[in-house]
Amino acid sequence: IAVPGWQQDTTMPAGAPEVGTVLILHNGSAPEIVAGLTAQHAGATERLIGEGNEVEPGSHSRIYVIDPAASGLKPAFRLARSIANAIKWPATLVVANTGTSESDPARAGAAALFLSLGHEWKSGHLIVVDVAKGETQVAERLVRETSEPGRPTHRRYDRGLTQLRSFSPVGLPKAKALEPGAYLIIGGAGGLGSALARETRLRTVPSGIDSRSAASW
Repeated sequence: IAVPGWQQDTTMPAGAPEVGTVLILHNGSAPEIVAGLTAQHAGATERLIGEGNEVEPGSHSRIYVIDPAASGLKPAFRLARSIANAIKWPATLVVANTGTSESDPARAGAAALFLSLGHEWKSGHLIVVDVAKGETQVAERLVRETSEPGRPTHRRYDRGLTQLRSFSPVGLPKAKALEPGAYLIIGGAGGLGSALARETRLRTVPSGIDSRSAASW
């Protein structure tokens, strides 16, 4: 078992913005970032999310999505799937969630949604950035974002620092012996229930709505 956290990232590249055709999708919530990106990328195409935001296959080498969950997760999901259906070529996708906090479920859900897309897109460079309130020079930092193909990266800009999502293993206390009796394990067909039964040395009687779920034990 591991718990998520953040560590200082010293791998951020420096240099000129990536050259190529650029698309900026946003909802108007961060005009200063959009203005900074268009200043960094001459000739970039700018569109509002939900207004003709389909991405034509092969049309852009770098795509920015600013605050995809500002209007809820449903539009963010539609946008993510439309991008997933289009970008099958090597390109870079940078998703920025602004004014984020650890307790914001919509933005956290959008981050997870796009990060999962990055695992499907083996030739793409996908980066999700959580931008804390009060951060400066955000656009200048976003244009330098990159990642390894097929390995999505989750970063955070906070108090002037760039941090990388990390996971730290934690040890669990040794389980106490179970009291004699009968135990009901619900939802164990995915493997967790059977692992629990093996670990606790329970004698199990698997059951399910069909033979396949019972056979998985």
